[in-house]
Amino acid sequence: MVYIVQKEVQFLRDVAPYFTPTFVLIFAHILYLYTGNLVLPVWLMYLITPINGMISEGDNTNLS
Repeated sequence: MVYIVQKEVQFLRDVAPYFTPTFVLIFAHILYLYTGNLVLPVWLMYLITPINGMISEGDNTNLS
């Protein structure tokens, strides 16, 4: 059984998650351009990813 909750498309909910790798890549290039540090975008990814997992809604458990 499928329930349709909302029919209208919302950018942040429906479209933006598919463009997240593109946003991260552009942000990494801009950060490297301004700082010249290649490790800083990687370090920020390792810092922000667990924080995003704790803040976001949904099931954060591993599959058995």
